[in-house]
Amino acid sequence: MVLDTASNDAQLVLGHPVRSLTEGFQGIGRLKRLALSALTDLSRCFPIGSWPSRVRGSRLYLCLAHDLETRMRLEASDTAELAGSLSSALDLAPAVVISGGPSSVIQALRLASEEFDRRSIDCAIVVGVDSYLDQESVDWLIDQRRLKTLERPTGLMPGEAAGCLFIGPCASDRHEGLGCVATITEAAFQPCAATDPPHIGIAKALSVVLAQAMGETIHGETVSVIANLNGEDRLANAWGSYLAGTGVPTTLRSGRLITPLAQLGEIGAAFGAVAICIAAQALARRYAPSEDLLVAAIPFEGIAASCRVTAPPDSAIVA
Repeated sequence: MVLDTASNDAQLVLGHPVRSLTEGFQGIGRLKRLALSALTDLSRCFPIGSWPSRVRGSRLYLCLAHDLETRMRLEASDTAELAGSLSSALDLAPAVVISGGPSSVIQALRLASEEFDRRSIDCAIVVGVDSYLDQESVDWLIDQRRLKTLERPTGLMPGEAAGCLFIGPCASDRHEGLGCVATITEAAFQPCAATDPPHIGIAKALSVVLAQAMGETIHGETVSVIANLNGEDRLANAWGSYLAGTGVPTTLRSGRLITPLAQLGEIGAAFGAVAICIAAQALARRYAPSEDLLVAAIPFEGIAASCRVTAPPDSAIVA
């Protein structure tokens, strides 16, 4: 139960906490617990001690929400502490911090790809983490009137998550010995123009990034989309406006729309990593609804982003 300060009434709110992990933690401590757990999960899939020496020089990207200062009342020193904890856990150089919300992981993929092209790094580790369930975030959501309640059925359900990706370039001779689960290509992002109503600018940015992510070649007759639709009108209207526009490929219109936040709640900056993990595992275990899966990060405001996830043969991702 939460207190709606506007009506001064108690409201029933459904959230999705990671109970055994984050209970009793708030703020940066909560994010640290989530992020370190994701790294631990990665080490189960691929023991860190067995990494080739060149992999131990990987670049670490930490992807966070853009509104942590206002939503969670965190300071720059808090995020620096989190980045330092993750870097120390992996014995890596200080992390590159990207504060881009749901698009931040895809922005990190683009930066890593550029470094691969320059051959300045051989591998990268991307961690996306966020929580809307600490007390400061819940209070902020109440003030912003964005929570889903019995009286406001189109709001979001708060959630929390962390996802970790281990990625390498497509040239297989540069990541021998690493597990290959899926290929990530065509990472694209586009700032949303300020429009009235806001969803129009978001839809226009979506059309740009999804077209880039689709590319010119699609395997099969359809392409499915994993999107961060979270129950809020603005995001739903943006997606609907995109589909109503011209130039939407038939392969996408006829594909399946996958909305994991219906089960996970709003997970903010963790969405990109979680969605790519979902796509990679679906492809690896052969239950994916199409041979190509697009990840669509639809922002409430800020930057829209998308990337395409396909089966190997050559690229490396441990999800």
